[in-house]
Amino acid sequence: MNYNEYREYLKNKKLEEQQIRDETPKKETITMYFGERHFDTLNEFDTLTRRLRRSRTGTLDFLLNYYKQTEKRRVEPVIL
Repeated sequence: MNYNEYREYLKNKKLEEQQIRDETPKKETITMYFGERHFDTLNEFDTLTRRLRRSRTGTLDFLLNYYKQTEKRRVEPVIL
């Protein structure tokens, strides 16, 4: 195998690895610790989760989207 063939081999290998990464579902697990000081926050979060009838992940996504939208409304001028 000469130098050019080896470079082509490495290039194809990188492309295959990238395709595998793109095809795999994007999942990640985190742990959130609510200590004694934020125990009430955990209870409120669980209550909101039940009220919205969503999972904890879905509730977190809802809150982040809500925050993003309200910040967008706050920053953008209102045109009448």
